[in-house]
Amino acid sequence: MNEAAAAESTCSRLTTVHLGVWSAWANRGAFESRIGRWEAARRSFHETVRLAPEYARGYASLGAVEQQLGLPDSAAASYQRSIAIEPTAAAHSNLGTLLRARGRLDDAITNYRRALALDDRDPRVWGNLGSTLMRASGRGASSDSAHRQAITRGAAVLEMNPKDAPFRALLAGWRLDTGDRAGALNEIEQCLSLAPESPDVLASATVVYETVGARARARDCLVRALDLGYSFELIVSEPSLATLLDDPEVARARARANASSAQH
Repeated sequence: MNEAAAAESTCSRLTTVHLGVWSAWANRGAFESRIGRWEAARRSFHETVRLAPEYARGYASLGAVEQQLGLPDSAAASYQRSIAIEPTAAAHSNLGTLLRARGRLDDAITNYRRALALDDRDPRVWGNLGSTLMRASGRGASSDSAHRQAITRGAAVLEMNPKDAPFRALLAGWRLDTGDRAGALNEIEQCLSLAPESPDVLASATVVYETVGARARARDCLVRALDLGYSFELIVSEPSLATLLDDPEVARARARANASSAQH
């Protein structure tokens, strides 16, 4: 039995023995999320909040899974329930990202700012705020300020862990947003060297390559990201990829992803 199968077996035994213990279901849902079994994770987190209806983190985890499954209304409701119980920077940030994907830029900006009011240390929230402000009209100066915060704080994080490829991919995106294409390409090439099979890295590489005009590389990265389970809902929310989505190879990758999701 391999490591993943052994871990899943342990989670299954825990929830079988402790059917009424919410923490067992929460642990199972967390494991299922890590291995990309999103429907199973959703069922586990539903059971978590059924047993512990005031557990804010359970609703936040459920929202993240629903967002991954392309269920924005359900995800928004879960995040909002989590925030109503206990406002956290993470829940506000995740809700902001969901709202941005749906074109509700002002609401997204509000949630990112609320997240930063609770905890301003995460460069990812600064970067998301900057990117959203960039898409909203007439907010260039605010966008530049947020991106500077994201890049400065992000570079400090990478000094401590330079091999964190998913985080470096975020830094590539922030550099791209500020017009530093050379810097973005340098960061994303390092990412792909460190983690060539990371869906998040491949998705970020797609945006970088498409923006700089390297369509073939963008397409290859996107197809691989979808094959590895990256959410098409998140891809659709990225305006720079609008024409790439019409590519026949991308359409076939999406069909494969839908078929795989239906099987689970």
